Amino acid sequence: TKRILCGLIALMMVVMPCLPVSAAAAEAGKTTGTVPAQSEYFPYYDAHSKVPFLKESIQLPVASGETEGEAKAEADHLGKESVCLTGGAISWKVNLPKKARFVVKVTYIGDEGNYTESAVSLSLDGDVPFEEAGSVRLTRLWKDAGGITQDSLGNDTIPEQEQVMVWNTVALQDYAIFSAEPLYFCLEEGEHTITLRSWSKEPLHIAGIELTFPEEVPTDKAAMNAYSAAGYAPVAGYYNKLQAESPALKSTQSIYPTYDRSSPATEPYDAYNIRRNTIGDGNWSDPGSWVSYVIEDVPADGLYYITLKYRQHQVLGSSTFRTIRVNGAVPSEAYKNVAFPYNVNWQNMTVSGADGVAVPVYLQEGTNEIRLEATVGKWAEVLRKVEASTQRLNDMYVQMVMITGTTPDKYFDYDLETEIPDLISCFTTERKVLLEMADEFDRLNGKKTTQSETLRTAAVQLGSMLEEPKSIPQRISNFRDTISGLSTWVYENMDQSLEMDYILVHSADAEIPAAKASFWARLKHFFVTFFLSFVKDYNMVGSSGGEGETITVWTTTGRDQASILMDMITEDFTAEKFAEYASVYSNDTTTAANGGLSENALPSSLDTHVYNLIQQGDLEEGGVYMVKGANGYYIIYFESYGSVAWEETAVSSLQARDYDNWFLEVSVDYPFEVTKIGNSLSEY
Repeated sequence: TKRILCGLIALMMVVMPCLPVSAAAAEAGKTTGTVPAQSEYFPYYDAHSKVPFLKESIQLPVASGETEGEAKAEADHLGKESVCLTGGAISWKVNLPKKARFVVKVTYIGDEGNYTESAVSLSLDGDVPFEEAGSVRLTRLWKDAGGITQDSLGNDTIPEQEQVMVWNTVALQDYAIFSAEPLYFCLEEGEHTITLRSWSKEPLHIAGIELTFPEEVPTDKAAMNAYSAAGYAPVAGYYNKLQAESPALKSTQSIYPTYDRSSPATEPYDAYNIRRNTIGDGNWSDPGSWVSYVIEDVPADGLYYITLKYRQHQVLGSSTFRTIRVNGAVPSEAYKNVAFPYNVNWQNMTVSGADGVAVPVYLQEGTNEIRLEATVGKWAEVLRKVEASTQRLNDMYVQMVMITGTTPDKYFDYDLETEIPDLISCFTTERKVLLEMADEFDRLNGKKTTQSETLRTAAVQLGSMLEEPKSIPQRISNFRDTISGLSTWVYENMDQSLEMDYILVHSADAEIPAAKASFWARLKHFFVTFFLSFVKDYNMVGSSGGEGETITVWTTTGRDQASILMDMITEDFTAEKFAEYASVYSNDTTTAANGGLSENALPSSLDTHVYNLIQQGDLEEGGVYMVKGANGYYIIYFESYGSVAWEETAVSSLQARDYDNWFLEVSVDYPFEVTKIGNSLSEY
């Protein structure tokens, strides 16, 4: 085999499949629990929704836990007693005085130089309580390494990303289930075992877990009353501007400074050169992703207002959402699921309540943190119900195809309504659900939009099929397309794109600059940029410096992708650096999670051009190569040669044969039974 690192960095915006992960790599990527989960989360949630939450938190440090597998205790890791879960687990005994629900918070940190996200599973008394608890993602902390620099043409470049090695405490949460709340678990009264497991071979350090209750967000009125009771008053004469492109921390290295040249009011502004003056847009759209800012030198304890200059021009006719945390907590309801409506122009928004009145927040004297996290906001229930309806319709489609095939005979009566007893009731129920969700989507949006028409169109099709059940087989391909359209609708509405220019922290009497430039400023900007377009090539990416021969490379990608390619070419390259790029920019889901690593490079699994390259036999370890495949370009970092593929295959086959022969001999004399975790000899 050849051991290589292969990452697809989207050189042509035409994505080629990356190399397959080896058996070992696939094993390292497992994140399921010790036994299969019992159900999905929301049926579990509904079954325990009336159970009260814990009244007091329960701390479970690693010292009170018991490790298993490859987990190793650490007396002092970055200042904390911890356990390193490298494919192992740690379990705690806990005694609940009464039946209760709770949230699980985990204090963790990854290893420096490891750029992949970790995932853990949580088991209660040996069982994963629901499917989503079998794989919960734990993100790393990142920041820009140094400030924004310029290339040889004077344009700003994307800053390198640096992992921040500090302990992080988060509540276990799955953003893919259309919920902005953490996962809720439930246990009966008595003693129980709670197990946290990491199936990944990448080190994950755990300092402990906490069983606690969910955060309570006060109403705006309650928050104001609490401020008044504490003696906090609105400040006067204060104004502080935080440039959004320079966050202190972020949850992913894929959120990097972007640029806007459409308005002279965007800061910093330069008519001639490109300035990285905004953050977000398309690279800050995933629910759960966040950026944080540190505001220093707050003059006194008191109440301050927060205003954001933003543009949301990606999600047509709808809003995207951010939850704002100040010093780790959501101050009041006004700061939860803040809506940013669609508009092609830059806007100012001061955080306000449902009545439109600005709501201040308490800041302490000195240093404070402001964090903005992408959420699905008020769309959560609509998206969840439409997704569930889509799944039920897809299940029905599978049953239909099992009878009719994908190309039904138009002269044959399949009698689907009789062969599938639930067909009519399913269509009736889901038609009603889709119409209700279309109405709810429009209500939440404040007006009827084209977004809801996808749901109404699907409901109309179901109604037509109900009127003429005999026509269903001939419309099965249209029905399949409708299901695909519903699925696309759900995930398109998960897009939470938002672009920010700056954040203002100010007093009520501060003068807020207009988000839109004046007429004369816009007129000047238009003429200046028009004339510069004849002398300045904004599609050109400059080098980061250095001497020697230069070459010109043409690429059909966007500017940001070309900048990334330039960085890869000009810097000193290592396997770790390549893994960093692959984990962020690779579009191949099978290898991106482990930094683009591929092993067992077999002919059947590779693009022909890639296979021919690595079979040359003269590749240099540590060398970087580019090869054109059938539909795009591969960037390949060659790490090392391994053993010969056919030898590994032969050895594996021989071992499997020997095991089968042994098992047949043993099972004659020793009866066995099938259990949840495999075959078990009954007498042992």
